[in-house]
This record gives sequence, C-alpha cells and structure tokens, in this order.
Amino acid sequence: MRRDWIIFVFGAVTFFIPLLGFPQKFDTAVLVISGLLVMLFSLRNVRLQYLNEADEKSVIQ
Repeated sequence: MRRDWIIFVFGAVTFFIPLLGFPQKFDTAVLVISGLLVMLFSLRNVRLQYLNEADEKSVIQ
C-alpha cells in the first residue's frame, strides 16, 4: 500500500514539474502524460487494495 502512494507522489512530481516551468531535457508533453498515467495507475491499485480488504472483512464476518 505504501509503495503505491510513493508511486503516486512520483507521478505527481513528474506531472507538476513541467507545469511549474522548471527547465528539463525531456519534452513537456511527455512528462505531463507520463505523470498522469503513473498517478492514475497507482490510484487504481490503491482502490483495488481497499476493495480487496473490504471483501476479506465481509467474508470473515
């Protein structure tokens, strides 16, 4: 779970650095799109883990 949040923060940093205007060697659009994709996939993993934990708790009860 913690790993997914670290990945999300990495995606957010990748997304916001070009928007803030810092100089970079890569194309801005590539950084923005890759940052968005990383954030979306990490949030998807977090959501799936919460759903799995909820299912396990309901089965136990």
